Formats: sequence, C-alpha cells, structure tokens
Amino acid sequence: IASKEDCKYGDQCTFAYCQEEIDVWTLERKGAINRELLFDPLGGDMRGSLTVAKLLKEHLGCFMFLCEECFDSKPRLISKKAKDSTSLCSNPDAKHNFEDN
Repeated sequence: IASKEDCKYGDQCTFAYCQEEIDVWTLERKGAINRELLFDPLGGDMRGSLTVAKLLKEHLGCFMFLCEECFDSKPRLISKKAKDSTSLCSNPDAKHNFEDN
C-alpha cells in the first residue's frame, strides 16, 4: 500500500495500513460507527428524500440561516440576519449583505 500498489489480499485483507484505518476498524468492532456510512453518509436512497422538514423532525430544534462570510471567516462567527435590517447580517463589525451569501 505504501508503494501505491493494491493489496494482494484484495477485499479479504485484514491488515490495517495506517492509524486511521486502525481507528475505523476499532470503532466499527465496538459498534460505534458503520463503515459504510463513511462512503455514503446519507445512506443511498435517503439522499433524494432529505428535506429541511425531515431534518427538523429527526433532530429537533430550529433551522436558522447564517451569514456565509462570517461562518467562513477566521475565527468562525455565527451571525444571523440583523433584527433591525434583515438584508444585513448581525455582525456588528462587518454588516455583510445577507442576501449576497
């Protein structure tokens, strides 16, 4: 594997070739993760039926739009729409145009 060659054991391989693989196998053995979800996190058929309503029902809570510029900044900021002007974000230092991002 280190030399970029396929494992000679193919799908029957039981060797871990890096720490990440060891960690995944250990967590899977303990029942903490499902390895298949690492490759298809939405579980195949669920991808097309994923909606905001279903997310809210499954995870409870509320759905909130955030300012993309603030969220992507360093350090990350969580800014909603401003209460006094819904076209701007609530960041007092920047006031990004909320509709542009």
